[in-house]
Amino acid sequence: MEEWEANKFAAAMGFKEYNSVKGPINLTQNPDCFELYDGILDEEDLGRYYIEKMCTLEIPEHLASCIDL
Repeated sequence: MEEWEANKFAAAMGFKEYNSVKGPINLTQNPDCFELYDGILDEEDLGRYYIEKMCTLEIPEHLASCIDL
């Protein structure tokens, strides 16, 4: 595995569905099922990333304080 694949594998192993012997084997064959974003530690970080980095939404300034990240 390349380093990025190993990092993604390690992060995905934290999910409950991969706590059996079969889970990690399936995961090694399907690393593209997950996306790993460095620095995202919780749902608020992910919400901020979606809005600020991915530019998926155009948010008017007067509504920015209404968003629960």
